[in-house]
Amino acid sequence: MITEDKLLNENQAALKLGITKELLYSYVKTGVRDHKLKVFAGKREIKFKEFDLDEFENFLQEKWVKDPKEKRPAIPKFIKEFLKVESNGQCARCTSGHRMDDAHIIPWSDSFSHFHHNLIRLCTDCHIKYDDGIIPREEILIIKKGLTDKLKRNLLSEEDLSIYSLHKVPNPELSFIGREDYINEIHFAIKEEKFIVISGIGGIGKTELLIKSLKGFEQQVKWFETEKFSSIQDLIIEILTEFKVRSISDLINVLDGTDLILVLDGLERLLKTDGDKTLTFLENLNRYTTNVKFIVTSQINLDALTFKVKTIKLNGLSESESNLLLKNALPDYNITDLNWVSKFSNGHVLTIKLLVGLISFYKSSNKVKDKLKEKGVKFISSPLRKEQNSKTSLNYSLKLCYEALNLSEQLVLALLTNFPIGCKEITLEIFNKNKLTDDVFIDDIDFIIARLNQFNLIDKECDPSNQVRITLLNPIKQFVISEAMSKSLKIWHQLKIEAFNNLMIEALVIFHQNVQTESWEDTIWRYEVELPNYINAIKRSVHSAYCKDCLKHSNEKDYLTIITGFASALYKYLFTRGYIQYGIKINKEGAKAHMKLGQYDMAIDDLTMVAQLYYRNNDFKNAEKILEQMKFCNSQLKDTEKSVHLYLIEGELIKERQPEKAISLFNNGLEILSKSKEIDFKNSNTAMFNSEIGRVYENCFRDYEKALEYYKIASNIYYDIKDYSNQYSCLYHIGNCYSGKQDIELSLECYKESLIGFINTGQKEYIGNSLAEIGRLRVNNYNLDYSFIDKKIIKNGLYDIKNEIEFTLNTNPNLEQYHLNAGLNNNQNYKLWNIIQLFSFSSNLELIENWANELLMIIKKDEEITYSYPYSFLKIAILINLIEKGINVHENLQTIKHHCYLFGGEVEHDIFDPFNWLALWLEFKGIESTTRGKLFSEVENLE
Repeated sequence: MITEDKLLNENQAALKLGITKELLYSYVKTGVRDHKLKVFAGKREIKFKEFDLDEFENFLQEKWVKDPKEKRPAIPKFIKEFLKVESNGQCARCTSGHRMDDAHIIPWSDSFSHFHHNLIRLCTDCHIKYDDGIIPREEILIIKKGLTDKLKRNLLSEEDLSIYSLHKVPNPELSFIGREDYINEIHFAIKEEKFIVISGIGGIGKTELLIKSLKGFEQQVKWFETEKFSSIQDLIIEILTEFKVRSISDLINVLDGTDLILVLDGLERLLKTDGDKTLTFLENLNRYTTNVKFIVTSQINLDALTFKVKTIKLNGLSESESNLLLKNALPDYNITDLNWVSKFSNGHVLTIKLLVGLISFYKSSNKVKDKLKEKGVKFISSPLRKEQNSKTSLNYSLKLCYEALNLSEQLVLALLTNFPIGCKEITLEIFNKNKLTDDVFIDDIDFIIARLNQFNLIDKECDPSNQVRITLLNPIKQFVISEAMSKSLKIWHQLKIEAFNNLMIEALVIFHQNVQTESWEDTIWRYEVELPNYINAIKRSVHSAYCKDCLKHSNEKDYLTIITGFASALYKYLFTRGYIQYGIKINKEGAKAHMKLGQYDMAIDDLTMVAQLYYRNNDFKNAEKILEQMKFCNSQLKDTEKSVHLYLIEGELIKERQPEKAISLFNNGLEILSKSKEIDFKNSNTAMFNSEIGRVYENCFRDYEKALEYYKIASNIYYDIKDYSNQYSCLYHIGNCYSGKQDIELSLECYKESLIGFINTGQKEYIGNSLAEIGRLRVNNYNLDYSFIDKKIIKNGLYDIKNEIEFTLNTNPNLEQYHLNAGLNNNQNYKLWNIIQLFSFSSNLELIENWANELLMIIKKDEEITYSYPYSFLKIAILINLIEKGINVHENLQTIKHHCYLFGGEVEHDIFDPFNWLALWLEFKGIESTTRGKLFSEVENLE
């Protein structure tokens, strides 16, 4: 896609090139080979032209010597320094820090270039293995990509993240012509209407028209290409991720507080496959929001919507607009020789572009016309014949383009259909000089991409990390799929397997890189950019692995292996992001695939993850069912090592009822592990069992000294194996133990460190736990330093407990409903109250009031909710801000006292102790100096 040139600041320029600002300015000041990067002095800062950056990067990739026989020049010192920073001073592959080399990814003998992205820092051992072909190039390319992505993430933190949203308005094409009346109509509709639909047949130009219409628009726009998602649930997950929320109610609250424009481009696919759910989603968005505007583009009308919709039906270009487009695209041709194009296409934009590509390829308008005649198109030679239907003209043009391609080009085009959000250029590089199918060898992938681009069959787009992706417009994609499947289903499945296998390997490499580089936040970013491709690959692999027709033309083992790989790669990400149901579903499929392959040991690994997800969601019934499946798998094995997982899950399920037996089961697991020769398996599971024993001593026996002993063993192992997320979890429990021992300062330090660790590693589901314990300390140890609790931490904590409560109520409708708990468990009520206590001493009470109102809407099912703990706690959170603002202070204070009385029971006051908090809060705010006893007596007399 051709875009207009623009000026970038230093951060944006470094981001575009994927380098540090230090290297950027080294290219400006010193340059290489007598060539320096150009800059422009802006009013306040240095600026870079996008064109100059592209030109300089291309220059760096050229040969650095005129004659290959020349002596190889030294790598510039500033590039060597950059490589050290990029790799964090260690081997990019194995993280060794001893005897490092600057290795060429494409050998010097082939590239003759010291281009910074062709160099990577490796230890001597990995360098030798790579040169000898033991380590494949694709692995090094993916590692290099990971380093570049991490660097870009650091640069992004210095910029406004909204600029690099995954869902900003795409850049308009310079070739866009006319349609001023439509643009004006869209502008007017945005001012006057809330919900707008732009309809028209595929390829007519709906997307480009909307892009052009929104160019320079003042309102913020979030753009979602919905045709990239196979279900409405996948789209919803993507929207929630973009807005950094975990539920539709959260999304509605975020949208309702903005005046942005939300675009759903290409909705016809979801309307066909998931129609009722898609319409319900749109109905809810429209009903529960006020200021936000919605624009949908679709080939299908949305007449079924029950609310007011402004529909703009898009027709083809006028003859004059078509001719202008042709004149600009083919300036060397006489327009009279091209008149047949506008008539044949009926102003259909995609058809015109395809014909332009054909005319450029054949270098003759008449030759293309003759080719169409050969296809049976008669009206071109008969001027009086009624004009061709747009859909038919598009199909003829596509067939002509497709047949002009050689087999390799057709197969690459078919390969691209397997990437809903586009295929990264670096992924296509993996296929260069390699077999794409059993019979087809790819000699020059760059030439193939250039050819496909010449025919206007593909687009090139950049994702937020400036990674170039090759995409197909939906009408082209559907045509290519049909052609490929009709020619050879065997080759079609080979292409699918090749695409999905590479995505799976990439996901695994990203996961293992995280373990090595300690960068879970960067891992989350990389997963989220690629997630639609991953989900598509998983769903289609599951279908093909069990479809009798598919298996006639493919090997089920290939698809089953892809499923198992994704299950291993995505488990931690899905759990961290709170996508529990996705995690359960994918790991169930992973276990099923492993069993189908006879890999019962690996099936146990997947089932263990599923059981733990059920257990953590208080779904003990399903966890027990999974345990039975694990027992079956274990019965198929001769090796008993995997039985440690059975001891783990069985122990977790009984530890609250039978703590002694649980400890015995955990010790059985440790005994087996002590004899294991698999170091990684032994270490990770030994840490886990020690942690579980620690929890039993902490929670069941209140033996904090004994619990500390086990937690410290687990924490040290987790640190050694760089499993920092679990180490932070241990640290949280160590804080609990110090608190139980009344070593409050040490306890607070542990909670603080674990809290910051959870935030940095993206483990948002644990943030509320640490904050709840800090809240408990706050009301009893007010003299300690709690100044680290800032607005960011408050937001994370509020949304953590809110999402946990909403998830519990939505996914456990049969959870035993305690009247006073309003459907929550005791721990959640305790956590909710402690977080409110902690944040009540902050200066962000407005934020807390809004959050409490939102949460009340979630749990308020009927009037009985007013007689519950959550209701009283949330009303207190609302009222303290009203008092802060001076609104009905006396009346609201009396209401707070009433809510603090709860239901007058001794046990509940021993647990929650609300009057202790109230006495401290009243003194903190300078309202009243009193005691918990006086407050209780005052209210008890009134009650």
